[in-house]
Amino acid sequence: MQKDSSIEKLEIENYSNINQNNNSKENKCTIPSTHSILLFLGLLIFILTYIIPKGKYDTIEYSSKTKSFIIHSYNEEDKIEKGTESTLLKYNIKISISNFIDESIKGPISIPNTYKRIKYTNYDFFSFFLFPIKGIIESCDLIIFIMTLGGIVKILNSINALNSGIKALANKTKGKEFLLISLIFIIISIGGTSFGMCEETIPLYPILMPIFLKNDLDSLLGMSCVFVGSSIGTMFSTVNAFAVVIASYSAGINFIDGIIFRIITFVIADCICILFFYYYYVKIKKNKENSIVYNERVVLRAIFIKNETSENEKKEDDEKGNINKNENNEKNESNNNEIKYNDNNKNNNKEFNEFTLKHKLSLLFFVLGFPLMIIGVIFLKWWFQHMQALFLIIAIIIIFISGIPEENAVKLFLEGGGEFLGVVTIIGLAKGINKLLNDGLIADTILYTLSNLVKNLPKQLFIIILFIIFIILGLFIQSSSALAVLSMPIMAPLADDVKCSRKQVINAYMFGQNFADFFTPTGFILIILEIVGIKFNFWFKFIWPLLVILFVYLIVILIIGTYID
Repeated sequence: MQKDSSIEKLEIENYSNINQNNNSKENKCTIPSTHSILLFLGLLIFILTYIIPKGKYDTIEYSSKTKSFIIHSYNEEDKIEKGTESTLLKYNIKISISNFIDESIKGPISIPNTYKRIKYTNYDFFSFFLFPIKGIIESCDLIIFIMTLGGIVKILNSINALNSGIKALANKTKGKEFLLISLIFIIISIGGTSFGMCEETIPLYPILMPIFLKNDLDSLLGMSCVFVGSSIGTMFSTVNAFAVVIASYSAGINFIDGIIFRIITFVIADCICILFFYYYYVKIKKNKENSIVYNERVVLRAIFIKNETSENEKKEDDEKGNINKNENNEKNESNNNEIKYNDNNKNNNKEFNEFTLKHKLSLLFFVLGFPLMIIGVIFLKWWFQHMQALFLIIAIIIIFISGIPEENAVKLFLEGGGEFLGVVTIIGLAKGINKLLNDGLIADTILYTLSNLVKNLPKQLFIIILFIIFIILGLFIQSSSALAVLSMPIMAPLADDVKCSRKQVINAYMFGQNFADFFTPTGFILIILEIVGIKFNFWFKFIWPLLVILFVYLIVILIIGTYID
């Protein structure tokens, strides 16, 4: 039954008032940024270096050049041992020699039962201000890799490759609404598992919401196929530099270790989510009143269908403005180049909005970079410098395909890298905190204490507790990079004590943090709900059954993972 226009107007006004009230409440109570949380944590760690007793484990490191083990002891000369399995057994290390030889484990690891208390001069206060700088310097190779990816993503967004692809997909699947939901979800989840696609999805919501609403589909399905796709993809990261690569790097293992297991569990998780969407889709198809946001439908249609019209009008005005600008600045060569770029990419509606050959080729080369990276790491022993070089080549190819003028391409690439400045400073802060822990000689004391707490636990119980710990940490530390760099040097060695592989610790970290993303007040979900005009209580009512299913599934596969090891 349709409501008259006066009621619709009243509902829209009420919706606006609610938003204004919510905004005023949010302004009164703000949540600290990740940077502030890490700085505060750094200060806390700095203070703890004066309180916690200092101690150190001996460490063992494999040298691929001499094919031998190097034993490091604090304030003692290094010892050289044969690079054999018997050496590992001698030092009570329950890890196969093959993991050291193929560089699945990089860097030194702690030797069990070698912890000893030591005397050490405390930091001076000035050292506290050095920790972020030291962290950034030590993370340079990782930072350059991430900023290179950021530059490529910016160029792809500038030619509208992803958005036009989604629009083309929507046009191809008209009348096949659930097929559209499934395909969008799969594409976004692949983006999540490969390069941590998250913020890049923001432009998709205003595009998809009108499409779903015009087809009388639930707006929750429209937002969920994107948001859940992104979250599931990053939860089961396979080659995502912002999660599994950083975590593996910080845990001292190769990110390829366990990739097959993650791919299989990722595919199963995708199937679970699609079945969940289908159940809800069928329910609202039978009766529209079964929709959780049924009473909000008038307001949502008024917002998004109206916005779609005004957006088209704005685009027409922009086109006229660009033409006038071109006429008034013919004598200025740099302005002409910029206007020609705008004319080619925005004023030409057909080229900008349709999924053209250059869009397809650009996305194809970007996606191809990830399997090439895996091949390089497995067979050619690549690390960050090689991966940086690979994606730099891909960036040049995409620039050539897109036809962007050289000056604009360089500008876009640098802007894209600059947009990840917040991410890389978070990495630096987190790495710096680890420097505080290690240089202050309290990291091993914390590790020693924790290892005594968990050493008698079965590895299955250990990994479940770790998963829950990462859910809690994910409520406060939203940056996957920060949590990986911060937690892995402490958590990964604990797995050695309970004979659990470090790759399962990485799985527990990814599962826990991304599970928290679905409902954490410090997370991305509140931004998305604000964009799509859906209240948090409606979202939680919709998603909680899937969260229960996922929680059980994640625990089951973590336990299975310990048996596979």
